[in-house]
Amino acid sequence: MRSLAMFSLLKPIMRLFEREITCLFAFLNRHYTPLAVVVMVLGGAIFFFFTSYLFRYNHWNYWLWKSRAVTKTIYLGIVLITLKVILGVL
Repeated sequence: MRSLAMFSLLKPIMRLFEREITCLFAFLNRHYTPLAVVVMVLGGAIFFFFTSYLFRYNHWNYWLWKSRAVTKTIYLGIVLITLKVILGVL
């Protein structure tokens, strides 16, 4: 009887969670466009270059701060494009 009562308590919470996830996917489907991906990659590149320049002397090889910023930007682009492809399938 206890497990039945617990499931009856979890049912409204699961419905709320399902509704929120559905709204999130609908929002991402509308607003996460290829242009949004490009804007986020450019914003990330500016952020990475700015922070890499400011904190370049914190790393042992401070001459290569540009290559680290480019590498982080490429990784960010790959992650955002992969997320777009995955959400496009859903």
